Amino acid sequence: MEVKRSMLVALPAERIFDIVEQAEHYPKFIPWCTGATITERGDDIVAAHITVEYHHVRFNFRTRNPKRRPEWLEVQLVEGPFRRFEGMWRFTPLSPQACKIEFGLRCELSDFFFGKLATPVFNYVTDTLVDAFVKRAERVHAAELQALAQAQLVRAPTGSSPPVSPLVPDSSAEPTRPALPPEVRALSSQVMAAQTMPEQTATPPPEQAAARAFNRARINSRADLAAAPCSIRASRQIGTGPSARPA
Repeated sequence: MEVKRSMLVALPAERIFDIVEQAEHYPKFIPWCTGATITERGDDIVAAHITVEYHHVRFNFRTRNPKRRPEWLEVQLVEGPFRRFEGMWRFTPLSPQACKIEFGLRCELSDFFFGKLATPVFNYVTDTLVDAFVKRAERVHAAELQALAQAQLVRAPTGSSPPVSPLVPDSSAEPTRPALPPEVRALSSQVMAAQTMPEQTATPPPEQAAARAFNRARINSRADLAAAPCSIRASRQIGTGPSARPA
């Protein structure tokens, strides 16, 4: 009997490799596996004892499997009801979050009558094996992502306020006024400075003060002359009158 399966999955190659390598968890998600025990595990080898039971057909076998994480894992029979049992898992990374799974198996049962009973079991096993590993990897990956998200929420500071949606304005906040252009701000500053500046009375220089006094005297004399009687103005103009000097 020879079986070949392949599948593209949106999971890291390391994730699928670990699910296949950890045979002690097979009974949790593979219905036909009723027992699994790791008898040896190292960096380049893993050995297991597996019990298969399906439709009242039950048998055990042991394997010792060379491996190279996360690229491949080879299945080699140590003991069981087989004349031949060889398997190979290959995991080809396509991206950090995707890979290609390839599984191949060649087996031959040792007993003819037992083979007649076990062949339907093996057909079912090989048809569901890859799917069972992929579904297990998806569940484990989703659980780890959920646990990571919950841990991040727990580490968040307790006093931090929840984020405010930009579409809902905060009614408690004061309305913001639009900023004035630079030239308007400069002119406003000048006007406010002129309004607050105290008035100062400048003292003119002595020359300007004397000139202003002389001009005021001339204006006053002209005003007095305009207000005097016509006879006085005429006598002043022709040189007669009380103030006229003798020739």
